[in-house]
Amino acid sequence: MKKLINLLFMTTLLTCSLPFTSYAAQEDISQEYTIDEEGYIVSEQLSDEEISQIEQMPSEQEEREKEIQAEASEATKSEIVDGAINFALSKQGCPYSKARRDSGNAFDCSSLVYYSYLSAGIDISNGGSTTAAEIARRYSNNQVSLNEIEAGDLIFYSNSRNGRYRNISHVAMSTGNGMQVEASSGRGAVVHRNSYYDGIVMVCRPIS
Repeated sequence: MKKLINLLFMTTLLTCSLPFTSYAAQEDISQEYTIDEEGYIVSEQLSDEEISQIEQMPSEQEEREKEIQAEASEATKSEIVDGAINFALSKQGCPYSKARRDSGNAFDCSSLVYYSYLSAGIDISNGGSTTAAEIARRYSNNQVSLNEIEAGDLIFYSNSRNGRYRNISHVAMSTGNGMQVEASSGRGAVVHRNSYYDGIVMVCRPIS
């Protein structure tokens, strides 16, 4: 009987000691590692600042995605500008007319650049107004200098005071290499010609 009691006592001691051993092992692990919300092991030897810096470091995939987006954006800009210029150049010889500016067969200066960009998916009007002065007003924060002119930029001119924004009375579109396309009242048609600088008020870049 005494032996049986001793055996039961030893068994009880062994059984009770197991959880404590397991808990101690868990406690040792917790002193070295923690598990984050996503199940990753994080060493507690790193400081909070070091962990924060690691989390903020962009992955190679993220960097590549940004590069791809930038390349796609540049490609899109180029496609828009090319589309607008090609439309304008395709209208060479069309008559100049304010009365028929929305007919598609004749243009004044501002309707030419408006429909050129619209054909490429960009509405450059200002609150629905497609006059040269209002287009200039809309893009007044996108100005570039004369030595920075690129294909697709809009060149605005003033011939006299007319009460419009900056007295603007004419607009042409740069096609690059010192050339521009415009609906010219003086020549009575849409023409592709060398750029001229007399009377320039501002140059704006609709696609930046």
